[in-house]
Amino acid sequence: MENSLAERVAVLESKMDIVEDNQTLILKELKEINESLTKYKGFVGGVAFVATSIATFLSFAKDWVLEHLK
Repeated sequence: MENSLAERVAVLESKMDIVEDNQTLILKELKEINESLTKYKGFVGGVAFVATSIATFLSFAKDWVLEHLK
């Protein structure tokens, strides 16, 4: 019965090693996804800032812009 228990523990240990390896890979992938989302948020924020700046400029200087386009 001792061998049976030792074999079971060995099997569980090997499965736990596999689970730990998979967990490490999953955490690594999540970190990469988080970094790419952070870059994407920065890009979208920059585009929103530029679009807002242009819209604000045009709303204040609409008449001046229209006169100079003719």
